[in-house]
Order: sequence, then structure tokens, then C-alpha cells
Amino acid sequence: MSEQIPAIWHDGKTSRSRPVLLHVWVDQLHIDAEDGESRAVSLASAQLQPRLGRTERIIRLADGGRLRLADTPELERWFPNGSRVEALAHRLERRWSMVALAAVMFVALLFGLHRWAVPAMAESVAERLPRMAEQAAASQVMSLLERAAFGPSKLPAARQQQLRAAFAELVADLPRAADYRLEFRDGGHLGANALALPDGRIVMTDALVERAENDDWLIAVLAHEAGHHEQRHGMRLALQNTALLVVIGFVTGDVSSVASVATAAMTLVESGYSRQFERDADAFAFDLLHRNGISPQAFADALRAMQAGQPEDDSSSAFRYFSTHPAIQERIETAERAARSEGARP
Repeated sequence: MSEQIPAIWHDGKTSRSRPVLLHVWVDQLHIDAEDGESRAVSLASAQLQPRLGRTERIIRLADGGRLRLADTPELERWFPNGSRVEALAHRLERRWSMVALAAVMFVALLFGLHRWAVPAMAESVAERLPRMAEQAAASQVMSLLERAAFGPSKLPAARQQQLRAAFAELVADLPRAADYRLEFRDGGHLGANALALPDGRIVMTDALVERAENDDWLIAVLAHEAGHHEQRHGMRLALQNTALLVVIGFVTGDVSSVASVATAAMTLVESGYSRQFERDADAFAFDLLHRNGISPQAFADALRAMQAGQPEDDSSSAFRYFSTHPAIQERIETAERAARSEGARP
């Protein structure tokens, strides 16, 4: 008879737990309770759960009961057919240096997914999405904006048509030229702004048109928005967010509650993606403006006009990382450098 080992017995039928002594005789596990009850079960029918750090070991019984007990060498003799992988994992997880190394590798893996793998996947998939998917996504966003912020434009019809004609000329040679449709709205609390939807609709607010000193400013903003559409930033961002939800669900092991867990994480990660998209769209705009004989200085001037009345941009703030867009002053300076570079061309 083997040495007796103390354990806690849960019979699986009630919430009561009882202290017991365990021992093995031949091929049976004997359970002896302090109140005199005794039970014998086949060792083959019992299952020793894998180790988890220094926590208690669990023996699951065929009738739904379980035994909790401290880890002891006796268990290895009673259940000798444990997994070698499990044994190796246990040895590693008991060493703090290995745990720390695993944590660093895991963080590096997540960073790699965020920085390279997910954006590359989103870019590849976005290129292959059918037009119908872009239209559905754009309609949902526009419906939300119509309820939350937008109102009918008060710009004269002739002024709207003038800007549409100028925009059509700007994008005429772009690969996705057939997609574009310029619309105008009273932006309400959005103020002087413009945005591109995934299907090629570009919405410009009345306040931006009224604030612009000349049409070159407006064309510069529209060139930036065209950059978002040509590079499919809207759908890529949606795909990246979806991939992030999947990754968080995998890490937490609870897909059903991912939405609540992921909100903060998505805000942080999305800010990084969006800043890069804005820079890419700016660079696209500078090139498009140059090809149409307009200086990037117009874009810098438009940004200053859009910034007027907004909170002061603190580009030195530690919280700048969490801004969806790069600092306005940074973008203005980049546009002005592009204008000076263009002026220096022979």
C-alpha cells in the first residue's frame, strides 16, 4: 500500500467538500473520508490534470467528482503516463527567467502583429474586397453622421457645382476616378472639415468652404481625401480593427466579452494606424497637387484655417501618441517643406 496523502474531496453532486486521505492499492485509488466513508475507484478511470505553476493538483473522477491536493512525487508514481511536453512546460514555468523570457517574446509577437502583420493583411484583403462591401460600409457611416452631425448644405447650388467640376478635373487620371462623388453638408459641431468614405464619397462641410480664402485650399484638402480613398484607408482600418478583436479574443480566451475588453486597446492601436494613414494621404496629396500645378503650400494654409478655433495643438505632449491624427503643426511644416522643395525644382 502506498503512502497516504491528504486531499479535499468534492463528490460532484453537492457543494460540500470533505478532507480525505488517498492511497493506492494495486490498481485502485482509495478515498478514505474522516467520517468513515470510503470509496475505491480505478486508477485508469481517474485523470490527473496538468500542472499549473505551483497551484494545487486536480484528480478528476469518472463520476464527476474531483480531488484537490498539493503536488507530490507520489502523483507521478500513481499516474506515470504524463505528457513529456507537460513535464517540460512545468519545469520551464517554475523558472522565473523562463517566464520573463516568454512574456517578452509574447509582447514582441503582439507588437509584430500590430506593426507589420495586421496592416499587411488588411492592405492585401482591402485590395480584393468587392465594391459592394465598400458601399455597405460607407452607407452605414453616412447614416450615422446624418443622424449625429450633418444637416443639409446651405451652399448655393452653383457654388457646389463649381467645386464638383474642379474636383472631377483633379481626380480624372486616378485609378479609382469613377468612384468619386463630392457632397456638401452643414457639419454642425464638426466645423470646418472633410472626410472620405470607403465607396469614394467625399463630404465637405459648408464651414470649410466658407473659411477657405481661395479654391486652391479646398482642392488641396480634397487631394488629401482622395489619397485616403486611393489607398483604401477606410476599409483597411475596418479590417485592422476586426483583426485586433480576433487577436484579443485569442489572448483572453473569451471571445464573447471581447468587445468590452477591446475598446481601450483598439483606441490606442487605431491611433497609430490612423496617424500613418494621414501621413500617407498627405504625401499622396502633395504629389497630386504638383501634377495639377498647385503648391502644397495651399494644403498648409488649409490646415491652418481648419485649425482656427480648435484647442491648441500640443505637439510636445506625452498624450500626442493617442491622437488619431499627427500634430497639425507637424503636418503644416511637412507641407511647407514639400512646397519649398517643389519651388527649388528646375
